[in-house]
Amino acid sequence: SAVWHHGSHCFDLASWLLGSGKFNAQVYGGPKWRNGEVMEVNGVLRSDSGHTATVNVSYHSRISYNDVVVITESNTFEISHGRLTRNGETLVSSADGNDSLIDAVGRQNLTFLKAVETGELSEVIQVDELEEVYRLLALVC
Repeated sequence: SAVWHHGSHCFDLASWLLGSGKFNAQVYGGPKWRNGEVMEVNGVLRSDSGHTATVNVSYHSRISYNDVVVITESNTFEISHGRLTRNGETLVSSADGNDSLIDAVGRQNLTFLKAVETGELSEVIQVDELEEVYRLLALVC
């Protein structure tokens, strides 16, 4: 499901970048596919301060495209193929031998296993922190 797999992460990131767990939003899911899952979700989030975020996720693309673009009044950030740029200038490049995505997934997995083993949850995101995002996404399924 594009909604619950990548969509939840993308909408969570957008709400975090907006700086608020509360926001106004319009979210639309595409038609259900043969497997019964929604294969695309699109939405606009608007914070109380008037900032907006647009999220588009589709599993129908025939090319690999997994980028994040953040546009502010003075900067445009892009994460593409492990490379972070600001206004076209490379800040972090995976070509430097720094595969940040793989490192992040590995750290996430270790944090989860540590929490299971020890019960220590301080580094684990709690469900109530994601409640607004999940409430929003439930509307399109």
